[in-house]
Amino acid sequence: MRFRELQHSFLGRVRNPAYWVVLLSLGALAVSFITMVIPDHGLRILLRLLVFVVLWLPATLLSPAPWQWTGDDRSLAPWGRGLLQSCGYILLVAVCHGLLVLLLHGQGNVAFVLGLITGLAVVALFFLVPMGVLIARGERLSLEAREAQVRARQAQWMGHRGAFSPRLLFGNLDHLAGLAHGDPRGTEQGLVDLAALYRQWLMEAEKPVITLGAELRMAEQYLALERKRWKECLQIRTHFDLEQEAQAVPPLLLLSFLEQALTGSPTESVVEMEIQVSGTSSWLEIRMEARGPIPAPSLETLAQSRRRIQAALNREGSAILVPSEAGWTLTLRIPKRALETSPCS
Repeated sequence: MRFRELQHSFLGRVRNPAYWVVLLSLGALAVSFITMVIPDHGLRILLRLLVFVVLWLPATLLSPAPWQWTGDDRSLAPWGRGLLQSCGYILLVAVCHGLLVLLLHGQGNVAFVLGLITGLAVVALFFLVPMGVLIARGERLSLEAREAQVRARQAQWMGHRGAFSPRLLFGNLDHLAGLAHGDPRGTEQGLVDLAALYRQWLMEAEKPVITLGAELRMAEQYLALERKRWKECLQIRTHFDLEQEAQAVPPLLLLSFLEQALTGSPTESVVEMEIQVSGTSSWLEIRMEARGPIPAPSLETLAQSRRRIQAALNREGSAILVPSEAGWTLTLRIPKRALETSPCS
C-alpha cells in the first residue's frame, strides 16, 4: 500500500465502532490492573488514563501500518520487512511514552525513563505486533471480499446479458429487411419497437432484481415482436395474477426461456404457448407450457436460472422441465420477496 491507501484504511478504522469498543475495553482493563497493583492517588490514575488515551489508542489504531506499508500495489509487506518495520514502530511508541512520562513528572531519573522505554518496548512487542498483524490481515480479507462482490456483480451482469442473445436482434432485422420494400411504415415501427425493447433490456439488466411486473412487460414487448415474425403460426395465452407484480425476480429470467424457445425460423406448424403466473404465501410460480416444434430449454439454461435465483434472492429456487409428446412444460418456483416500485417507474 501507499500513503493514500494507508490514510483511507486508518480513517475506515476510526469510523468503525467495533475498534473503539475493543480498544476502550482493553484500556479500562489495563488502567484497572495498574490501579489495583500500584495503588495511588486519583491524580496519578488520571495521568495514566491520559497517557493511554493520548498515546496508546492512536498507537493501536496505527499498529497495522507497518504491515500495510509497502510503497507499491501489494496489500501486505513480507514477513521480514513487516517485522522490521514493526520493531521500529514499537521503539518509536515506547520513546514517545517515556518522553511523555518525563514531561508529566518533570525532570526525573534518566535511567528510570530508559528502563521504562525498554520495558514498554518489550510489552508493546507482544501486544502491538500481533494486534497489527491481525488487523492488517483482517482488513485485507475484507478488501478481498468487497472485490469479490464487485466481480460477482460484474459476472451477474454478464450473466444477464448472456441470458438474452443477439439472435433476437438478427432474426427481427432479417424479417424487417424483407418487409422494407413492401411495408415501409411497418418496417419503421418494427425498428422502433425493437430499439425500445433493447433499451429497456439494458436498463433492467443492470439491476440485481426487478419486479415481476417489469419482467412481464418486457416479455410482452418481446412476444409482440415475435408475433410479427411468426404471424398466425404463434399463439400465446397468458394468465397473470396481478397481485404478484410487486415480487422480485432476476432480470431477463423469463425472457431467456422465451428467446431460446422462439430462436428458430417460423414453420408451417402452429406453435402454442401458455404462460401462467400464480403465487402462494412463500413462493412465486411461473408455468410455461409449449406445444409445437420449438426447442425446449437446455440443461445449462435451467442450471443458470437456478444460480441466478439463488444469487439474487439468497434462497434456492427451482426450474423443472417436463417433456411431453406435444411439447414441454417448464415450471419456475421463485422465493417471494416484495420489491416496492416507485410511482415514476
